[in-house]
Amino acid sequence: MPDILGTLGTVLQSYGRLDVQLWLVFGSILSLFFGALPGISATTVIALLIPFSWGMDPFLAFVLFGAAGGASCNLGGSIPAILINTPGTVPNWATTLDGYPLTLKGKSGLALGASAGSAVLGSFLGLTVFLLLLPVTSKFLLKFSPPEFFLLAVMGISTIAFLTRGNA
Repeated sequence: MPDILGTLGTVLQSYGRLDVQLWLVFGSILSLFFGALPGISATTVIALLIPFSWGMDPFLAFVLFGAAGGASCNLGGSIPAILINTPGTVPNWATTLDGYPLTLKGKSGLALGASAGSAVLGSFLGLTVFLLLLPVTSKFLLKFSPPEFFLLAVMGISTIAFLTRGNA
């Protein structure tokens, strides 16, 4: 088993690099702009950023895509959900339930601030856990071949069928 504390130190040290911080800011700002447009999902934003990743260091490309995906889905989509009661992305439909009523009360800044704070904290923690688990899970995941992927897909479809009630 890899040294978790050593990996944690490497991950936290990489957050301090200037190039990592610049790509985090670039990906976040660009995806905030696109994510605030209703109907543009994190997947679309990442697909639009793929040409920027050609020739990049793979670690920096993952940082760019992680920042873009997190900012677009978590924060970008909540902006129209809070301000005009139209979710920017599918996960932001729940934001309309609490965010838009705050806008009607004149507290849209509070709702946007809460959304931004939770998006930043969640993205930072999620990316840190992902980078910590990558050395452990990569050896296991690289052993997957087509039969395992097929069984994984069948298990996912079976789970959905089991959890769905009535006529889907």
